[in-house]
Formats: sequence, structure tokens, C-alpha cells
Amino acid sequence: MKMEIGASTAMEEDVMLTPSSKGEEGETRPNPPKDFLAFQCGRRWLAVPFTRARRVVRLENYSPLPGAVPLLPGASNVEGYVVPVLDVAALLNEPPQTPRSGMYLVVVSDGEAEAGLLTPTPPKLHQVASMHTQGEQQPFIEGTYGWPEEKPEYIVEIVSIEQLMAAARKAYE
Repeated sequence: MKMEIGASTAMEEDVMLTPSSKGEEGETRPNPPKDFLAFQCGRRWLAVPFTRARRVVRLENYSPLPGAVPLLPGASNVEGYVVPVLDVAALLNEPPQTPRSGMYLVVVSDGEAEAGLLTPTPPKLHQVASMHTQGEQQPFIEGTYGWPEEKPEYIVEIVSIEQLMAAARKAYE
């Protein structure tokens, strides 16, 4: 079962990703908000550009990989396709997340392949007008934003899908 997601709402079922409205035809916005799909990873919040997210599913049919590395502990059957499961916590020096039924996968694509990013809670859609790059960051983090924007309660780190997928390919060579 699929359902559409709205801004900052929790998801109960698998999700069909539909981008938000960008305004009326002919309307110009100097800095249009960008859409991100935000999710928990250990004690941190991460986000992927909405355009890179393919679907969100509950983790089911998970299989651990023999000799797995912490970043790539296993794979899952998602709509008939085998999708590698990535535990981004391994790259963030966070305790590893143990994949279990009921967790979520944020399935992303770098244009060549898809992978599922493991998260214990339902992702949320964020529309963000202002992002920041600051100092030294993890190689696959391309920026941050505070959420909610009006009065930030936490910092969300924006993941570079291309760099993350490259790290996963390298880790499993």
C-alpha cells in the first residue's frame, strides 16, 4: 500500500514520493525552497534531496550478507528487486543500527544504482529555503540546515548521494 507524503508528517505505510508544488505558472521566487527527505541515523538527522529519493518502504525480507562490512550489512527485496541496505551510521562514527523488521528504508538512486538507507523512524518531508556549508564535514555531507527553519530545534545534515554510493562501492570491493 502506498500513500502520499505531506510536509513534516510521519508515514505509516510505504510511500509514493510526490514533490511539493513550486508555485503558480509564471510566478518567480528568488530562492525557491528545496525539498528534502529527512530521517534519523543514530543520534543525528540526515536528509537526502527529494529528487534522489525513489521510495520509502518498511524493511522486510532482509538478508544479511556473508562477510558484510558495517556500511553494507545486507540486502532487502523491494518490490521484486534486490536493494543493498546501507547503514550510514557506520560512516558517522555512530553505533551500528541492527536491521530489523519494522525499520524503514529510504531508497535512493545515484543514477546508476539504488540503495536503501536504514532508519528506525518514518522519514519526513522538509521544504528548506536556506542551507549552510560550514567548515570540515564528513566527505559525503554537503551541507546542513536547521529544523524547523523558523526556530531550529536540531541540525539536519544533507547527504551527497553520489559520494555515499561511491563509499559503499569502495567499502565492498
